[in-house]
Amino acid sequence: MGFTEFQRFFISKIDRKRNVLLFALFAAVMIFTLSADAEAQQRKCGAEGQRPCKIWERIPSCDKGLKEHFRLGMCVGPRTQIDANTGRHIPRDTRKMTTVSLCNRSSWPMIYAAIAQWFDDQYGWVTRGWFRIPAGKCDKVPVDLDYTGAVYVYGSAPDGTEWDSPDAKFCIKTRDSFEIDNADDLQCPTRDHSIVGMAKFDVKPGNNNFNFGN
Repeated sequence: MGFTEFQRFFISKIDRKRNVLLFALFAAVMIFTLSADAEAQQRKCGAEGQRPCKIWERIPSCDKGLKEHFRLGMCVGPRTQIDANTGRHIPRDTRKMTTVSLCNRSSWPMIYAAIAQWFDDQYGWVTRGWFRIPAGKCDKVPVDLDYTGAVYVYGSAPDGTEWDSPDAKFCIKTRDSFEIDNADDLQCPTRDHSIVGMAKFDVKPGNNNFNFGN
C-alpha cells in the first residue's frame, strides 16, 4: 500500500469514527429531548405553583384567580406562598379545606341550591349552582383552603318554594349549572338570569353544615 492509499485509508477510518460519534451524540440528544418532553407532558399545568400551560395545551395558561409569574415560571394567586430563599412554591397541604355541606332536612323531595363566596379583588363575589340535594341527603361543596367568613346560600324546589333571605342579593342563572363572577353588581346578563336574596352563613376551615328545613 502506497503512502497515498494509506493516507486515504487512515482518513476514511477517522471519518467513520467521527460519524459514529456524531450519530451517538445525536441519539443521546434525541433521547434526552424526548424524555424531557414526556416529563413535561406528564406534569400538570395551570394550578397554583405549577408551570403555566402552553398555548397548545389550554387557554388561559393558569386556573381562574391565578396569573402567570414570568420570573418564577409558575401560576400564582393572591394567597400563593413562595419561599424567599429558593423561589419555590410552598404547598398549602397543611391548611384545611373549607367546605359547606348543604343538607335537605325538609319535606321537599329535592332542593336545588346555590352559594356565593368571596374570591378576590378581580372576581369579587362568585355565585355557583346548581347543587341537587335529595331529601335527607347532603352535598358537600368545597369553598377554598382556609376560607373564613361569610358565604351566602339560596335554595329552590321544583314547585317554586324558595329558601331566600334579605341578607344579600346576587345574580344567578335560573337554569343549568353556572358560575358568575362579580355576582353582587346585580347586572344579570340575560333573561336566563335573575337576582335572588341569599342567607348569610359564616364558615371556618373544615366542614360546615347548612340545613334547609321546612
